[in-house]
Amino acid sequence: MSFLRLSIACTFLAVSFHIYQNQVDWWIYIPVILSTVPLILFYSPTCKIFRMISSIIIVCGTIQTIFLTWIIYHFIKLSSTGGSLNEIKESKYTFPIALATLSNIYIRLTTSQSLGCFGLIRNILLTVFGTVIFLCMTVSLCSYDETLHHCNYIKII
Repeated sequence: MSFLRLSIACTFLAVSFHIYQNQVDWWIYIPVILSTVPLILFYSPTCKIFRMISSIIIVCGTIQTIFLTWIIYHFIKLSSTGGSLNEIKESKYTFPIALATLSNIYIRLTTSQSLGCFGLIRNILLTVFGTVIFLCMTVSLCSYDETLHHCNYIKII
């Protein structure tokens, strides 16, 4: 096990603990982040259970990230009328969820073993999910700093 994998897993554990301590609705945000930790530490591409769990995490994390980004997008639109994303603490949890999902996608893409048509379709789908997650991560950065340039463009759209 590499030091990088261990440090990423510890970071996800620390973020999960922080959310658990500071959020009443911790059960909404923690599952994707916390279930990423054993997959990062013990992932085996030949184990069907690990592949199934990582697929579920990728799908659920992508759906949750898109939903939270949609909420952030609408609050950015409202912030042009005087609202602020600082009022919603939950918007800051989109980035760690997206990062955990993106790390699962990275693990699945780098350890891919199937070479057939199904493997190609799966890899294309994972790449599309990764691109969508990355775009959602850029939007979620607006909850940390609303003066970023792309946040102003989102207000115009």
